[in-house]
Amino acid sequence: MLTQEELKESLHYNPETGIFTWIIKKSGITCNSRAGYISIRGYEKIKINGKLYSSHRLAWLYMNNKFPAEEIDHINGNTSDNRIINLRDISKRRNQGNRAIHRKGKLVGAVFMPKIKKWRAQIMINKEIIYLGYFFTEVDANNSYKIKLQEIENERK
Repeated sequence: MLTQEELKESLHYNPETGIFTWIIKKSGITCNSRAGYISIRGYEKIKINGKLYSSHRLAWLYMNNKFPAEEIDHINGNTSDNRIINLRDISKRRNQGNRAIHRKGKLVGAVFMPKIKKWRAQIMINKEIIYLGYFFTEVDANNSYKIKLQEIENERK
C-alpha cells in the first residue's frame, strides 16, 4: 500500500488547483510536468510504482496521511476537479445521492407513481428494496427516506 511519504517523494499536489506534478525525473517523465491522464469515465488516473491510482484518492492521502475510509465524492460533480475543498470521504450511498440527477433537484428515495398520483419512498439495503410508504409530495417521500437512512447508519455504528 502506497504511503503518504512515498507519494510525496514522487509527486507534488497543489490543493488549490487539485493538480499533481512530478518532482522526480524518470523514463518519459520530466520534472514539474503534470501527472496523470483523464480516463474514459472522467476521473484522473496516475501510475505510481506500476500501480494505477485515482487522483482524488491520492489527493486525500497527500493531505490526510491516509487513504479514504470509504468513497471520495466530488462535491460539485466534476470528476476531474480534485481540489481538496471539492473532495469528501463518504459512504457509497451518500455518494450516489450526489449524482447529477439529484444535484438538478430530483430527491433521493422518492419515485412518482402516476397511476395513484403519489410519491413512493423507498431505500435499498443489501440489494433489497424496502418500501417506506406513499406520500402526496416528493419532499415528504424524501424525508421518509432520510429518516430511514439515519436509522440504518446509527445501527451500523
